[in-house]
Amino acid sequence: MVQVLTEFGFDVPELCVDLFLKKKQVIRMGLPPIRIEILTDISGVEFDECYQQKVTDVIDGVQVNIISLKHLKINKKATGRHKDLDDIEHLP
Repeated sequence: MVQVLTEFGFDVPELCVDLFLKKKQVIRMGLPPIRIEILTDISGVEFDECYQQKVTDVIDGVQVNIISLKHLKINKKATGRHKDLDDIEHLP
């Protein structure tokens, strides 16, 4: 992950492997409206289960793993944030 982000242009002194191993970390790059956020932990779901049921797609020639709709809804409900609860109402 560190190598990919460095190649992407996000090369800052704080960027190290340990940063991605800590639970409940949010790594932000860029400024709104063009911002990337990497979350090392999300509410309501476990990584292993989500990964087993992931959806894969190809975007601009790159295969990407995407959280399933089922797990996304569970996560959004678990956060309890008004925005996430509203998002659930607009998901299929």
